[in-house]
Amino acid sequence: MGQISLYRNISLTFIIFVAMLLAALCLFLYSQATIIVKVNEQQINLNFTAEAKAQPTADEIQNHNVITGSFQTVNVQASSTFAVSSTKALSSNLVGEIKLINNSARNQALLKTTQLQAASGVIVRTNEEIVVPANGSVRVGVYPKDPAAFSKVAPGKLVIIKLAPALQPEIYGLAETELSTDIKEVKVLAQSDINKAKAELIDQALADYKKDNNLGANTLVFAEASNLKTDKKIGANTDNFRLSADLKIKILQVDAKQIVALIERQAEKLSLAGTVVATIDVNKIKYTLLDTNTNGTLTVKVEYSLTSTLTADNPILGKKNFTGKTIAEVKAYAKDQPAIKELEVYLSPSWRKTLPDKENRIKMIIQ
Repeated sequence: MGQISLYRNISLTFIIFVAMLLAALCLFLYSQATIIVKVNEQQINLNFTAEAKAQPTADEIQNHNVITGSFQTVNVQASSTFAVSSTKALSSNLVGEIKLINNSARNQALLKTTQLQAASGVIVRTNEEIVVPANGSVRVGVYPKDPAAFSKVAPGKLVIIKLAPALQPEIYGLAETELSTDIKEVKVLAQSDINKAKAELIDQALADYKKDNNLGANTLVFAEASNLKTDKKIGANTDNFRLSADLKIKILQVDAKQIVALIERQAEKLSLAGTVVATIDVNKIKYTLLDTNTNGTLTVKVEYSLTSTLTADNPILGKKNFTGKTIAEVKAYAKDQPAIKELEVYLSPSWRKTLPDKENRIKMIIQ
C-alpha cells in the first residue's frame, strides 16, 4: 500500500512538473505587447489664391477658388511717431552730429572748424565747410575744440560764436541728441525705417478701423498708402520721426462658410491619410490683397496653418514597424519621427526582450 502511494506521488509530481513546463513554454512562445503613443501636433501651411466676387455662380464656388464677397472703399488719414533703428559709424574724433538751422532769407556759408557753443559753455567745431540754405537746414559732424576739457553736451541749441550777434537768433546749431565721446555711432533715418513705419502705420490703422467698426472674422480689411510725408529727411540724425499718409482702406465682406470649404478642399489635395485635422478657425486665416480688377473682383492670397495629429491607421504607426524589435529599437524609431512625442512599450511576459513577431499580438494605444 505504501509503495502504491509512492508511485502515485511520483506520478502527480511528474504531471505537475510537465504542466509547469508546458505553461512556461506557452509563455515563452506566446507574448503580447502594448505600445502607448503620445503624438505631436503637426502644422501644415496652406497657401493659395482666391477670387472674391459679388455674384459668383454655384459652379465657381464649388469647383473653383471663388468666394462671395461685397467690396467698398474708405479714405482715411493716419500719422504716428516711430523709432529709428538705422545707424552709421562716427569718425574717431567726432562726438556726434548737429543740425544747422537757417531761418533767414539768405544762404549762410560756414567754414570748416566753425565754432558752436552749448549752454554749458562747451565748444565744438564743424568737421567740414558747409552752406546752410535760406529757410532750410543741413546736418554736420562736430568734434571738441578742446578734447581734454570736453564734457557731454545735452540736446539743445548751440550758438555760432563768430556769427554776427544779430544773426545768431536766426542761424544756429541744434543738437537733437547728446554729444559725447562715448558715442561711436548715431541713429540716422533711412528708407528702411520709413518702409517699416509704413507697414506699421497701415497695420495700426486697419486694427483701429476694425475695432471702431466692430468688424468680424468674415470681414477682410486691406489698405494702400499714398502721399507719405515725414517730418525729417532721409539721413537725418535722430532717434525718431513722424510719418503721415493717406490710406485707402478696402473692406471685403466674405462668406465664412465658403472660405472654410475652400480651405478644406485645398487640404484634400494633400497627403493627409492617417491624420486627423483640427477644426478650422476663421479668426486665424491670413489674407493678403493681390489685385483689384476693374469688374470689382478682388484677388486675395489665403494663408492658413492646419493642425493635424496621427491616427492609428497612419503608416508611421503600422505594427509591422515594431514586430520582433527590442524596446530600445522601437524607441529609437519613435525618436526619428517628429509626429511622435513620446512612446512607451509594455511586454508580457515582462522578462521578454523583444516584441512579438505577429502584428495581432501588438496593441496600439494613441493619446
